[in-house]
Amino acid sequence: MNFDHEDLLRMNRVLRHRLRNFASGMKTSVSFLSKELEGRLSPSEMEYFPLIANECDGVTEMTNRMSQLFDEIPSGDESTLASVLEKTVAGLRGRFPTARIRVEAGTVGSLRVASKQNLVLCLGEIVANALESAPNGEVSVSCSGENGRLVIEVCDTGPGIKPEEQGNLFLPFYTTKARHLGIGLTIVKKIIGQLGGSIEADNADGGGFRAVLALPAN
Repeated sequence: MNFDHEDLLRMNRVLRHRLRNFASGMKTSVSFLSKELEGRLSPSEMEYFPLIANECDGVTEMTNRMSQLFDEIPSGDESTLASVLEKTVAGLRGRFPTARIRVEAGTVGSLRVASKQNLVLCLGEIVANALESAPNGEVSVSCSGENGRLVIEVCDTGPGIKPEEQGNLFLPFYTTKARHLGIGLTIVKKIIGQLGGSIEADNADGGGFRAVLALPAN
């Protein structure tokens, strides 16, 4: 039996829906059980309940990421670049409290860009990947304007990417990191393309990973 693209998308949506319901039901049941059995089980036995709840959260997060990959993403509101950068950095502080993120917006900080929420998602994904790769947790984000387009460059101080990885970075489900789905950069490329922009990734001249986003700017 042959399935066309629309058939696969429908099956994908059904699977995500069922997985979300399963994870939600399981987490609710675990919560009830932990309250019911509190005081009747040993502390070591009670530790299993939060572990199961965390795995349920992981399944929910996976289905949300799959939705970003396969479903149409709403465009969102316009915003200034400075506001996008501020929200991106603020969103990463909880995950990387000791990280050093250097941001240079310069004169283009007042430029307006489309879809603030989606651009924050994309920059957050790229900077998070860079922070995970940089041994000393330092990432720079520099912005400039070129020929009516906004250019955002993200660089880290890590080892960079290997030659054999270059052509695979934006492929779905390709990853070199444990517990990663390998769809983050694929989602970024999809959203940036939807916004009329482009993204490239390679090694910076001085070493380390570099991602360059080019977007229409008002």
